[in-house]
Amino acid sequence: MKKFKIKSVDNYNYILEESDNTYDLNLEFYDIENLPKENDYIYMSEKLLDKHYDEYDTQYCFGALDSEYGRLVQEETQEEVIMLVIDNKKIYLKRLFG
Repeated sequence: MKKFKIKSVDNYNYILEESDNTYDLNLEFYDIENLPKENDYIYMSEKLLDKHYDEYDTQYCFGALDSEYGRLVQEETQEEVIMLVIDNKKIYLKRLFG
């Protein structure tokens, strides 16, 4: 997983920074008390940001690891798991579908 700093948030639109790269994504988060905000961090697979990845998108939803709306978390689906760092608290979520 790669570390991205949240540069700005406007509703579901998140601007993420990593070194000299900036990413503009539409992100929705479920099953968490506090949403990520400016200067928090998201750790995610680079595959989710790779336009050549079969399941690439600019709009993602993430929720609890045990949610029925995502794939079973296994080694081959680990790129769909992210970690949020909000106020120094680590929260693991998986990509949701449907």
